[in-house]
Amino acid sequence: MGTRSSVAIIKNDQLLMVRQLYKGEEIWTFPGGSIEEGETPEHAAIREV
Repeated sequence: MGTRSSVAIIKNDQLLMVRQLYKGEEIWTFPGGSIEEGETPEHAAIREV
């Protein structure tokens, strides 16, 4: 796994989370993903959201 970026977004006392399957199990995590070549961590986080 390469370099990744994620972001926590809080609005009106609510937290944005993503539900996904990982290795057959359901997990909750922050929005995020891999940073593409030439991309900053900030741009990767915005793209993933």
